[in-house]
Amino acid sequence: MSQNVIQRIEERFDHLTKSEKVVANYLIGNPGALLLENAGDIALSAGVSPMTVTRFFRKLGFEGNVEVKKLIRTDAGHPKRRAMWSVSDRFAAASVAEGSHQQSLELEIAGMRRAYDLVQTPLWTELVTMVAEKPRVFVHGLQITRGLATELAYRLEYIRPRVVLSDGHNGTFTEILMDDPKECCAILIDIHRYSKATRDLAQMMTEAGIPFFVVTDDYCHWARDLTDRVFSLPTATELFWHSTAVMGVLLNLLVNDVVVHLGPKARKHIEQVVKNQNGFGQFLDAAR
Repeated sequence: MSQNVIQRIEERFDHLTKSEKVVANYLIGNPGALLLENAGDIALSAGVSPMTVTRFFRKLGFEGNVEVKKLIRTDAGHPKRRAMWSVSDRFAAASVAEGSHQQSLELEIAGMRRAYDLVQTPLWTELVTMVAEKPRVFVHGLQITRGLATELAYRLEYIRPRVVLSDGHNGTFTEILMDDPKECCAILIDIHRYSKATRDLAQMMTEAGIPFFVVTDDYCHWARDLTDRVFSLPTATELFWHSTAVMGVLLNLLVNDVVVHLGPKARKHIEQVVKNQNGFGQFLDAAR
């Protein structure tokens, strides 16, 4: 079963090198690749050398991915994806790509299926419960993920109180790091090339005992060093930039499931928010 191999990868994750962790995250996010791809394909998809993939499987106790395939009897997976290209590679590919929109559509749909698969896991239940029940929730995202973080924070503000969008502009992240670990949780959103500030914040939250979740792409090499609360999603498409659409799908599912968890509390909060909005005349049409 591919899941047995994935479990072995997760158990030995801390003993892998940085490059090997990139391979591990790719396979954790795309278990079907264990069956559908050879070592060269995996190297291309993960953006590492074939030697790294060989070394990775040997560390797991396998001679190579051929031996892994012999152990797998399930048939599941996602379409192959592009590696983390350089900018020059992206320009060259974009200039000659044919049918890339259709291929990207297939990759995006596969990624959405992955997002919906994640909501069936115990980790998802833990995330929804914390976001619904903790007195304070912090949401953090920098650079290209700032938009995702802002939208998530504002949507959560509609359904529950005390949601804080933390951007680190104060230079210290005091609002998070000086809070009571029993009273709060945080959601960190990151994507390649990864923010040093986000990684440092996660390290300091780990030391402070503050529970946090990381929503990231499946190339991320740092998140699982600090926490098991990681949601890895495929972001590579045939488009110029990697797509964050799948991450948006997962975060939208989070808002929905928190609403369901809160039930009447969420409805009461939303009604008050809408009343406040109507009082300020923020929209052309008053909410009904």
